[in-house]
Amino acid sequence: MLFRWDGSQVVLENSMNFRSFKVVVPGSGKDAEKVQRAFAAIGRFETEQVFWVFEAALRGWPTCIAQPDWQSGLDAMIAKAAPHGWVDAATGAIRAHVEFEEQS
Repeated sequence: MLFRWDGSQVVLENSMNFRSFKVVVPGSGKDAEKVQRAFAAIGRFETEQVFWVFEAALRGWPTCIAQPDWQSGLDAMIAKAAPHGWVDAATGAIRAHVEFEEQS
């Protein structure tokens, strides 16, 4: 699954792909403050390459909240990620890598 900023909001794509977990931002980070504000409701940037997604934001995503299969898939993803240090024990946030997408 991936989170992408479309210039006005953050959208969730490929929501059933629990093997890929990333944040895609436009450009090369030149609009960093605007991007950080856009993503603030779902998590926080640790670095330009690491973003922590709040578990509550995932669980409450409008298109996924009422899907038991999706919630179970998220449970399994978190269980597999935790032993690798990809789940923050204190906050429950899940680590995603950040990719920058070329703008045309």
